[in-house]
Amino acid sequence: MQRGLNVPQDEDITHPEGFFRGMPTWDKVMALPYQDRVRAFRDPEIRRAMSAEAVEGTVAQEGGMTDRRGRARGLFNRRWDLVKVFMTAKGQNRHLEGKSVEEIAKEQNKGIMDAFLDLSLDEDLQTCFQAIDRNNDPKTQKHILGSQFTVIGTSDGGGRPHTADRHETSTHLLGHWVREQQALTLEDAVYRLTGKTALMHDMHDRGFVQAGKVADITIFDLDTIGSKPRDPVNDLPGGGVQVKRDAVGIEFVVVNGEVLLDTGGLTDALPGQIIRGPLYQGGAA
Repeated sequence: MQRGLNVPQDEDITHPEGFFRGMPTWDKVMALPYQDRVRAFRDPEIRRAMSAEAVEGTVAQEGGMTDRRGRARGLFNRRWDLVKVFMTAKGQNRHLEGKSVEEIAKEQNKGIMDAFLDLSLDEDLQTCFQAIDRNNDPKTQKHILGSQFTVIGTSDGGGRPHTADRHETSTHLLGHWVREQQALTLEDAVYRLTGKTALMHDMHDRGFVQAGKVADITIFDLDTIGSKPRDPVNDLPGGGVQVKRDAVGIEFVVVNGEVLLDTGGLTDALPGQIIRGPLYQGGAA
């Protein structure tokens, strides 16, 4: 939930205007100007009505959820154990990231709606929540990642300036799934991130540490590699917000033979270049 409801999001991050769409009290409150909406969220009677619709389900939802493009996504299943804090606006609330609203409510001895709205109000409606409606079984995820047929990646790879953090895939794979869960070996994980990916895209001049190939090398510490907390950054065109998430445990990065990251700090080198696949035809229409 964020001021103006223009939250940094993709299909997975909760957009309250669509998430609770079709619930009568929610529809009225979400249509209010910001200050009036804040006052409504503090009103105990309105909270009870919102809870009846979004938690207890005693009032039916009509119309259903939509994603950021306005496409229908069905009705809210009221699984608050699967609605998690994606990113907080205040450092004092960082410990809540990754926890479900249901879990937070139990820890704080509150009702679901009180926990949800109290956190949102504490952060001036800047908190981002994520509805996990798929891929939420760790055992199944571990089984899939252990398959030799699984390709490491994320959707379209973020082939555009993306508002959500799509750049922690490799860090999370190495830190969580390799080091902590042993879902696959370090050697297999590195191969899938590098050589296998290069071969799949017919890039035979890179992906392996070998004489004559492009020197793209990342040096990391398996004991410490991981992700720092998410941080909203206003650096997209027009002041747009994207989610930044830096890594720990990566000491050196070499791109095209030049050191880009040296002992964790960026150098002035700009060695990157666009990679063209074998089917690229220049500016042909």
